[in-house]
Amino acid sequence: MTLLLSNEEIETILNMEGCLAALQEAYQDLAAEVTTEGLRSDVVSPSSHPDAVHSLKVYSTAFPRREVAAIRLNSDLLTFRRGAVGKQRSKIPAAPGERWVGLVLLFSTSTGEPLAIFPDGVAQRARVGAASGLALKILGRPDVAELAIIGSGWQAGAQAMAACAVRKIRRIRIFSPNALNRERFCAAWEGTLGVSFLPVESVAEAARGADAILCATNSMRPVLAAEVVEPGMHVGFIRIPEAGADVLARADVVVRHTPPELSTVQLLKGADSPDVRGDRGWDSSGADKLGGLPDLKDLVGGRVAGRSNPDQVTCFLNNTGMGLQFAAVGHAIWESARLRGVGRELPTEWFTESVHP
Repeated sequence: MTLLLSNEEIETILNMEGCLAALQEAYQDLAAEVTTEGLRSDVVSPSSHPDAVHSLKVYSTAFPRREVAAIRLNSDLLTFRRGAVGKQRSKIPAAPGERWVGLVLLFSTSTGEPLAIFPDGVAQRARVGAASGLALKILGRPDVAELAIIGSGWQAGAQAMAACAVRKIRRIRIFSPNALNRERFCAAWEGTLGVSFLPVESVAEAARGADAILCATNSMRPVLAAEVVEPGMHVGFIRIPEAGADVLARADVVVRHTPPELSTVQLLKGADSPDVRGDRGWDSSGADKLGGLPDLKDLVGGRVAGRSNPDQVTCFLNNTGMGLQFAAVGHAIWESARLRGVGRELPTEWFTESVHP
């Protein structure tokens, strides 16, 4: 049978510790070259929706250790609009019921059959947070206790969960441009994680005295200035536009998530705008530096050194996602769902065929 799962069901069975463990296995295997990473492909085309383009994004790869392979795909309507802190990228919930479209298909590498189908939302947030958490675990000082998070949205919550899973966090200061959003975020997450959350009025106030700063925004321009980065800090970014060249120059150790050449973009006629190009690249001041950086797999696999003294500034650039993340996390979700009897079983023959393709 093929399991069909919802985001709500996945939230009950996937915790950050399990996600961290799954990704650590995946990066170790990637470093040992017993698995590989497939390409990310984005096909961007014009849309009839005002001020939006359509993006079809696909990741795929296999995770032999767990005998699974996965495809993650998104059908998105993207807009690039001015916000409180500059240009921001947003996804329009244009599907029926004002919903978004993102799916993960998990397959068995032993039989080829589909094992599970589920939306990518909760898994996506967890894998982004877990990648940041692994980087903090290796690059951050062992005594990290004061955390600053720039952002108060969906992804910021995962950054908080991951940080608390790998360090004994005492307090988290939150800044985002909307005061009500940051206050609501702090109230919700303080009860969830059991640590002190404090909303603050500026990036500088959030960063002052912090041991680590994690950025989780949809900004199209840098959100952190080098002048607020103190000796010994770890800083992390979940999107390249958040990171400025001055912060990279300030850092002693910089690690990216994955090579930029694993991503391909096709811009169809009518969608070839600077906004679209800017979202998939880096500003001109830093673009030439991304290619020469070590990857997270090298750090997790022990092939490159991390922090060598407590005064170093370390930086993690979560520059793009990987299909391997969805294979690893997808296996953890599927295995947990089976053990707990969660999800709906669909006949596998609905997704297989009796003729040779």
